[in-house]
Amino acid sequence: MTCKEAADWVKKNETSNELEDRMEEAISIQTQTYILTAHFAPLDFQPEDPNHLGEIETCNSLPSGSVRASQWVNGKKDGKRKPNQRFAFLYLHLDNADTANDILLRENIVICGKKCQVSRKAPAPIFCYHCQEKGHMSDRCPLKGESPICGQCGGPHRMNQCDNEEKVYCARCKTTDHASRDRTCPEYMRETKTMTSRQTIDNLPFFPTSNS
Repeated sequence: MTCKEAADWVKKNETSNELEDRMEEAISIQTQTYILTAHFAPLDFQPEDPNHLGEIETCNSLPSGSVRASQWVNGKKDGKRKPNQRFAFLYLHLDNADTANDILLRENIVICGKKCQVSRKAPAPIFCYHCQEKGHMSDRCPLKGESPICGQCGGPHRMNQCDNEEKVYCARCKTTDHASRDRTCPEYMRETKTMTSRQTIDNLPFFPTSNS
């Protein structure tokens, strides 16, 4: 498969969010990252700015380079779901289980001058980016022959083709309060909670270490 064919395949079969969900576990294993969720982090924080990651390390007395990456839980580049929103949930990728557990023991982390509660990231449930329902990926969707449902606006197109980012609609909840892709969707959060309760090791508040 050539680079162009690979790019066309990605555009045709998957949205970037679904690829992220499908590859997240493999990426975490390969780079040995341990993911924490920071609750209500200030939206002044810029996840892709190395200086902001370094500031987290300095303010919280963490080893240099221990915060490998970060991203807003809702998948938005700026973290906002509403125009006047000031805080959002943030994923922090730590390079070391001991460092991650140390933060969990403190129960909070300082981000842009604000103390934010932290928790271990819950395992992600499977949702289809074609029909937006749970339990299968888009390549196995029983409605594959029908028009897709956009995870952002609910229109009959793929999310990576959406040009209406201001509009939000959740096909599962039938509401304009949030988008289907939003990871704070009540149905998504319910499925996450159910999934976590079934997985003993993922339900632990701390990460297993070599000394565990």
